Amino acid sequence: MIRAEWNMLKTFPACCRPKAPISDIIRRLLHIPYVDECKLIVKYARSSGPGGQHVNKTESKVDMRVRLQDINLPQEAMIRLKGIYSSKINKNDELVVTAEEHRVRQRNYNECIEKLNNILTDAATIPKERNMNSKTKGKFNDRRLEEKKMQSMKKL
Repeated sequence: MIRAEWNMLKTFPACCRPKAPISDIIRRLLHIPYVDECKLIVKYARSSGPGGQHVNKTESKVDMRVRLQDINLPQEAMIRLKGIYSSKINKNDELVVTAEEHRVRQRNYNECIEKLNNILTDAATIPKERNMNSKTKGKFNDRRLEEKKMQSMKKL
């Protein structure tokens, strides 16, 4: 257990202290559905943008890749994933997610996990079917044109 975690745990009363270390709790919160975490390919690089000497020394950009065959999605969801996020899939059939918004590597890693989670849940959700019984644009357009004719007749 890290010293900072132990100091944080000491602030809780004995009856309310969490049983698992805080890092395990955070790891459970950052769980990715449909992907085993050991299948993630994570690379770090120097991030771009302003930051002076710090940005030139640290590798805080996170490049996370997952092979499509390692994602446990139903066939229809996989088709939606390939259609919606085709720009994030490379020629090697890998889903590529990057983050470089923060100065700290761990925050960028968490950001990548969150982005990947959002992508997979978007692909897994079934889109709503369009209700064809609702009024269409054509009816509103016809009514608008009819009102314009009536208005022009009043002017005469």
